[in-house]
Amino acid sequence: MKIDQLLDRYLKGEASLEEQQLVEQWLENPDQAATVWDELGASNQDEWLQKLYCRISNTIGAENKKIIKFKSWLKVAIASAAVLAGFLLTLLLWPKQKQPVAIASWTTVSAALGEKHYVMLEDSSSVWLNGGASIRYNTAPGHKNREVYLSGEAYFDVKHLPQRPFMVHTGKITTTVLGTAFNISADKLGSQVKVAVTRGKVQVAKAGEVLGLLTPNQQIVYEQRRQSYVQSHIATEVVLDWLPDDLYFDNTTFGEAALALAKQYNVQIKFGNEKLKNCRFTGTIKKDKTLDQALRVICEFNKATYKIKNNTVAIFGAGCE
Repeated sequence: MKIDQLLDRYLKGEASLEEQQLVEQWLENPDQAATVWDELGASNQDEWLQKLYCRISNTIGAENKKIIKFKSWLKVAIASAAVLAGFLLTLLLWPKQKQPVAIASWTTVSAALGEKHYVMLEDSSSVWLNGGASIRYNTAPGHKNREVYLSGEAYFDVKHLPQRPFMVHTGKITTTVLGTAFNISADKLGSQVKVAVTRGKVQVAKAGEVLGLLTPNQQIVYEQRRQSYVQSHIATEVVLDWLPDDLYFDNTTFGEAALALAKQYNVQIKFGNEKLKNCRFTGTIKKDKTLDQALRVICEFNKATYKIKNNTVAIFGAGCE
């Protein structure tokens, strides 16, 4: 087959696979010696390039119809295609770009060595940090993701929000929950991570690979060095032994209980009515209870209501004489 016929078939999309490969090999190396391209005269070369260039030019919307040498034309075609692709991508993304984007604002909270620190998150989930532990989380207004990065040991009591899973990242391990209570312990390098569940169910994964689903009184211990993990049954009261002690109230005034709660959960407590401080009650707050759970019980005893904002608790009610 003559070269002009071959190129014509290629241009029309009628060339066989073998013929296409022959032409494309030449296109990749137009300077090779003694190619069949040289069999065409100068006028026939220009004519073929004119047809091919016009075909691609019409596809990408190029306006410059000037015939140029093949190598220069190839660079222009590639550049034009890239510009066109970028333009189309901009059009596709434009509706999304018009939407305001929440800028992440990360907050880090730590517990000093030998101390324990209570944190109330924006979604009302609570965290107890053991000595030396720290968490980092997004506090930007309007953010939807519930993600926490943990170093050390912490006990989480997560509020149930089905549409917003709660994720804790510890090294390469990610623990995902909807609403539950669990303990995570990890060294600073993340070489060993322990996840234990006291209530609900959690999923533990490493780099997207699910290691296991934990239910109450179950634990996974992951070893980075061995790239292995073990899932087992445990006594969660042993795992939670580091949490602050239970609070016991025996005919205690609300005012005295508030001081204990403020110290235990690292919050400020204010009374809307000073008479509330005079109310007395008897009861016990277990150490694994969240601030919200503790307040709910105490306020029910004393016919009061409460509101939590950031690290401040406001209590309202008629009070006692």
